[in-house]
Amino acid sequence: MRTVGECRFSHDGIVVIRNSTIEISTSPMRCAYCGKEISKENNPFFPFCSERCQLIDLDKWLSGDYVVPGKDGEYRSADEELSQKQDPKK
Repeated sequence: MRTVGECRFSHDGIVVIRNSTIEISTSPMRCAYCGKEISKENNPFFPFCSERCQLIDLDKWLSGDYVVPGKDGEYRSADEELSQKQDPKK
């Protein structure tokens, strides 16, 4: 464990840190797909161990095997989101 502090933000953007304790994981990083131990350094496929795992994971997203939970019909395009922010009455 390492004492770092509690962050408080003020209106002028200054961060004040007070005593606090956080846990830093010492366990090795693992590939997001296969679980193989990996290093972030010199790994162009991070958080995956290889291009193969990266492409398998991408295929699962594109084929619909992985989804972000939500209600049906809840999707709005980026254009709709932008117009909502510009004119909140819509």
